[in-house]
Amino acid sequence: MVGGALALDEHVGNSRLAASLGSELHRWAEAAVLPRYRTLPPEALQTLPDEPHSALEDSSVSQVLPLVSSLFKVQLLRPRHVFLDHYPLLYYLDVGRDLEGFRHALAIANRMQELVRAVDPEGGDYITLVAENTRAHRLEEQAPETQSEPGLTAAAPPTQENALQEQVGALQAQLAEQSAWARDLEGELQRKNAELARLRAHVRRLESGRLMRLLRRLPGQSGRGH
Repeated sequence: MVGGALALDEHVGNSRLAASLGSELHRWAEAAVLPRYRTLPPEALQTLPDEPHSALEDSSVSQVLPLVSSLFKVQLLRPRHVFLDHYPLLYYLDVGRDLEGFRHALAIANRMQELVRAVDPEGGDYITLVAENTRAHRLEEQAPETQSEPGLTAAAPPTQENALQEQVGALQAQLAEQSAWARDLEGELQRKNAELARLRAHVRRLESGRLMRLLRRLPGQSGRGH
């Protein structure tokens, strides 16, 4: 729709510098901050499930900006880092839940992330992007008016419109490929869940049989049931 808007806050990169700084921040939190607030022992924490990043997170990240720029008029583009996003809350906890300290830490973290992004050779990990849909309107203005006459063939569509259609077709093909991959992953997950359920049922049967054998060994149990 002409005049519509698109707003994105999208992951577009994996800066090694930002990842290293973020790892140091988490090591500090694990050593100096979080142990004071945890209510579960370490052995209980080790049993909690790990939630890794989605395998689709890095899919086609380099194509986000070129594709949006080809389809929309970009009005705002702001790259950023996120490795210090957790720091204000961690600092708040580290200084005894001082709300004023949280506000100062937030301002400092935002400024530091912008300074690091400015010198980072790999750029920001995320972009905030706002774009306007004016492409269709410009194509209509650029398209020449033609009148059909007997014996004449219609004029070829504008080259820009052909390029746009090719980009849309390529994007649809990529989406279809990624959807097929996601379905394969879902099928594999279902198979693993079914196998896990089978193993759990087998363990329950084994435990049930072991319990009955123990009960039969108890004094006075061997003659019952006759």
